[in-house]
This record gives sequence, structure tokens and C-alpha cells, in this order.
Amino acid sequence: MGGYFIMKRNRIFLVVMVLSMLLIFTCSIIYASENLNKKLKIVFLIETTVGDYGWFYSHDVARIKADNALDFVETRSIENVTPGAVGERIIKELCNDGIDVIVAAGMQFQADVVKVADDYPNVKFLICSGTVSTNNIESFWPDRTQLWYMLGQIAGLLTKTNYIGTVGSFSTPLGKPIENAWLLGAQSVNPEVKERIIFVNTWYDPAAERDAALSLIDAGVDVLSQNTNSPAVVQAAEEMGVYAMAQFEDMREFGPNAYIGGEILKWGNYYIQTFTSIYEGTWEAKMYYPDFPTGVIDLQEFGPMVTEQMKEIVNSTKRKILDEDPYFFWEGPIYDNQGNLRVKKGEKKSLKEYSMDWSVKGIISSSR
Repeated sequence: MGGYFIMKRNRIFLVVMVLSMLLIFTCSIIYASENLNKKLKIVFLIETTVGDYGWFYSHDVARIKADNALDFVETRSIENVTPGAVGERIIKELCNDGIDVIVAAGMQFQADVVKVADDYPNVKFLICSGTVSTNNIESFWPDRTQLWYMLGQIAGLLTKTNYIGTVGSFSTPLGKPIENAWLLGAQSVNPEVKERIIFVNTWYDPAAERDAALSLIDAGVDVLSQNTNSPAVVQAAEEMGVYAMAQFEDMREFGPNAYIGGEILKWGNYYIQTFTSIYEGTWEAKMYYPDFPTGVIDLQEFGPMVTEQMKEIVNSTKRKILDEDPYFFWEGPIYDNQGNLRVKKGEKKSLKEYSMDWSVKGIISSSR
């Protein structure tokens, strides 16, 4: 009789265990289903209108690419957001509305993000070209010096006057490494090259950009680059019969005879990777500087003025960057444009924090 009750008790225990496991399994399926159906809500802050080219256009193209590639995200852009009080108010409203990720597509929103982020620890903030990182703020900016060193080699080979020039937006610690790398690349194939820079102190002003480009051409520059958003520099180069390169976007349609090439920023690769890690819960905020090997940045196709011999010089540099030493060109001795030794012989400049407050020897700038 005792054995009968023990067997009955064991059967009851087994039934209870099976039912419990079924309940847990069912709840897990329901939770997983709800989690999979939940969209990651993402908003991009844009200071101007998106337009058809330039900085904000490239970010919006990347946003759409990420939206199409990831079925768990829901993205949109808010245009014409003025940094400051307006930007801070909009960020707070988005946080209160349940937005999961806010992308500040420019460093001009950094102060607004910093003021708000601590009050919304569950919201993730991504600042392009930012300089801060906390538990829920990530700043990202591609290390573009490798590309611009290679582009500098082309500029150094093409210039006849030995003057290359940049139309800059603002003089910033993030911009100086690119300006310096461009000249170092040019000097690696033509030691006589100097670089003139005029800053227009705005991100977008076609008239000011054109005037700066014409001023550089008048001063003897025959290869131009730009850190601005309109095609005005490329158009001026086309009209005046000199060469031009562009940052951020391919602008050859505005100067087919002048356009050498430039960089292309593949923000979509960064956003897809980052949104996925946020969704999966593996994201950790950091200061992130993706370089050439990461695929976030790349060279544009060169124009017809770039010969096969010139391309081979660039390809040789590319192989050295990828296979030997990614930052060989920051090895000393390197002097600044005031005559000070900045990097000693045998030492190498570290761009770990990716900022620089000095210009290399040979740079003639409107700011310093």
C-alpha cells in the first residue's frame, strides 16, 4: 500500500513539473514575441534641412539604410533644430515620448545632450563628432587621417604651383589632424608643397565658400579641398581650371573636369552595428574613432586626371596601412608651423584622443 502512494505521489510531482515547464516555456515565448515585436525608436536631430548632398544628407541616407536593413528599428529625422534652448527642449520632449535612441548628427548638439542625458538614463545618446562619453552617451567620429594622407599624395603629385588649399568651416581640434595629414601626404611625394587654409566660420554658406575658394586660387592654390557642405568649392575649381577634392560626399557632378575624388563616409555601417548592439543589450557607450580598416570610411573613385602610376602610389600606402603600420606617417620628426618640434625622431604622435591643437610645418592658416 505504501508503495502505491509513493508511485501516485511521484506521478503527481511529475505532472506538476511538466505543467510548470510548459508554463515557463509559454511565458518565454510570449515575452520573446513581445520583445521581437517591440521597435527600437530612434530620432536623428538635424540642424538644417537634409538637402541633396553634404553632412546632414549623408547621415539621413545612413538612417534610411539602417531602417531598411533592420526590422527592429523605427527611425525618423527632425530637421531645422536650433542648438541651445530649442534643442534641449526637443530632446526632453523626445525622451518623455518614449524614444529609445537620440542621434545628434553634429557636435553642435553636445551641450544640449549633456544637460538632459543624466535625467533619462534609459535613453541612449549618440553624438557625431562629440567629445564626451558617459553611461548613456557615445561620441563617434571617424579617424580620417589615413584617407587624407593618401589623398594628399595625389594632391602633391598633381599640383604645379606647390600650393594646395582647404576651405574650412571652423578651426577645431578634430579638423586639424585631417588638415595636417593631407599636407604630410603631399609632402611625402613632393617636399615643396605648402597648404593654405581659409575658415569661413560656418557649416553652410555657398557664397562664403566660393569666395574663400577664389581667394585661395588667387593666392596660387591649384588643388582644393573642403570641410564645408555645399558644392561651391568644386564649382569654383571647375570654373577656374584647377582641381578639387571633397569631404563627406562625392561631388563630381558639380565639376567633372576638376574633381579628383575624396572620402566617402559610410555612416550606415556604424549605425547598423550600433543599433543592433543596443537592441541586443550588448552596447556600452564609449569614445569611438573608426578608422579606414573598419569600413566606415573609404576613398571615392578617382577622376581621369589621376594616372595609374599615381593610383599605385596610393595603393602602396594603403597596403602599408592595412598590413604593416596604420599610422606610420605620424612618426617624427614633425615640426609645427611655428617651428616647434612636436614629435621627436623615433617617436610617433598618438591620436588616441583624436584631437590636435597645432598645424604642421607648411600650413598657412587664417586662424593661426
